[in-house]
Amino acid sequence: HDRFYTMPLPVRADMSAGYAPAASSLALPNPPDPAEDLDSRLAAANRLQAAKVQSLMRSIDQLQKENHKLRRRSQEPNRTGQFKQIQAELGRQDVMIEALRCCVGDQKAHELVRNAIDRKS
Repeated sequence: HDRFYTMPLPVRADMSAGYAPAASSLALPNPPDPAEDLDSRLAAANRLQAAKVQSLMRSIDQLQKENHKLRRRSQEPNRTGQFKQIQAELGRQDVMIEALRCCVGDQKAHELVRNAIDRKS
């Protein structure tokens, strides 16, 4: 506080005016201006809020990056698993086609497979 007010000290009757301390030497700070105090508090609160928001935004950004990395990592093994499932399904279909050939003959098997493919497309 750069503003001060002075408070006069009581002088005892037995003291002469020369012995009493000067009023300006015992200066006390002026009471703060309510509007100025409010402005400084508001500015401090705004700075604090801005710092917190900035910190939270950094945290959100870091978490989003980490989340993206984790998703990417979790998809890699999933792709391998899906690829293995597709290979197994193709193997089962090959077995069924071979069984069909054995039962009805090559010509009829080709015709049945073509008809099944045409229905799906």
